[in-house]
Amino acid sequence: MPNHRAHRSQVIRGVIGVAAVVLAVVIVWALLVPGTDWLARHDIGAAKGSLAAARDAARGRLLTLGAGLLAAGALLFTARNFILSREGQVTDRYTKAIEQLGSDKLDVRIGGIYALERVARDSAKDHPTVMEVLTAFVREHSREQRPPPDTGNPDQRRLTRPDIQAAVTVVGRRDAKRDILSINLYDADPDLRKVRSAWC
Repeated sequence: MPNHRAHRSQVIRGVIGVAAVVLAVVIVWALLVPGTDWLARHDIGAAKGSLAAARDAARGRLLTLGAGLLAAGALLFTARNFILSREGQVTDRYTKAIEQLGSDKLDVRIGGIYALERVARDSAKDHPTVMEVLTAFVREHSREQRPPPDTGNPDQRRLTRPDIQAAVTVVGRRDAKRDILSINLYDADPDLRKVRSAWC
């Protein structure tokens, strides 16, 4: 079934492509043959001169118009490709940052957190997703202490992991106007949940 749909989609694209080429040829023919004659007759009625000279002048103007339309189409195509390329770059950066977030090395995780912050700043569309990823990271790992608890030392001070602190910092300084959902730290360390009220 998927192969049938893929084949059908290719056939439809092929038919649309052929139709577009035929339409372009018809438009060019209409501009250069009947359009030229119409313009030449219009010009010859307004001024003295031969029909052949008027046709040449009309063809020149239509070719100039066609070149302008072609340039405008090329500009639109370039702008569309630029937008798609930029979106692809944001997606690549997001994917790499997520990979860094899952690293065993602390400095790589922190780099991934700040890379995600950059993605959220550069792309309003990706901002809510980045905040969801960072808050999920905080919820999942915030109860892990640094250094690990020493059961023999009851006075040992509990510290927040640096990557968790970085994630909380990034979430805290986000552009809250881009939020779609509220920040969810429900299952996070209770000490971190207290700072949520300062973010809203």
